Amino acid sequence: MKLNAVIKSLREDKGLTQEKLAEHAKLTRGYISRLEKGNYADDSPSIKTLRKIADGLNEPIELILDKAGITQDDYIKSANTQTFLRAKYDLNSTQINEIESFIEHVKNKLKAK
Repeated sequence: MKLNAVIKSLREDKGLTQEKLAEHAKLTRGYISRLEKGNYADDSPSIKTLRKIADGLNEPIELILDKAGITQDDYIKSANTQTFLRAKYDLNSTQINEIESFIEHVKNKLKAK
């Protein structure tokens, strides 16, 4: 089962509306709606956001990932660069862009040698 389907299924099993889950997780109802439809940025929510959702569902994050057939380590490792940086280091978009620019700068310097 995909992660978005697991979250929706758990929410429905607990009799929560998207609005109630959003309230418990300190997220917006719109975000929960997009998430459940699979319409979220960078292929997946960050680990931090997934923890909020797990807390909102009163379930361990490991259970949610297990039902989706993945481990927390695999989830972080399989993420694209932006998702990985957000998940591992809790960075915002501006910080991530700065890091990616720095990486490009270093790559260009190494190519010049």
